[in-house]
Amino acid sequence: MGKKVTAIGSDILDRQNVETLIIPKSIKIIGANMCVYPANCHKIKKIVCLGDEPFYLGSFSLNESQLKGGCKIYVPDNAIDKYKSFDEGVFSLSHYSNL
Repeated sequence: MGKKVTAIGSDILDRQNVETLIIPKSIKIIGANMCVYPANCHKIKKIVCLGDEPFYLGSFSLNESQLKGGCKIYVPDNAIDKYKSFDEGVFSLSHYSNL
């Protein structure tokens, strides 16, 4: 059996046409600049977090304009409070009400 992936590097959605992003429960860190080009960021409509524990978001990985553009974040029911109170990373999830 292979090793678990625990981190996603920077610029993962650079010039990608992605509407739904599913974050596996093994992920603990997402690097900076998840979306380098703003035009790509606005295409993301849904982010599904499968883990019960929040993960670190690097700088400019998720911004308020994405959420205002209709992007929704989904987390497990039993983890909503953890995600809302998590405060690590430049743009912490605690600033958003779309959880």
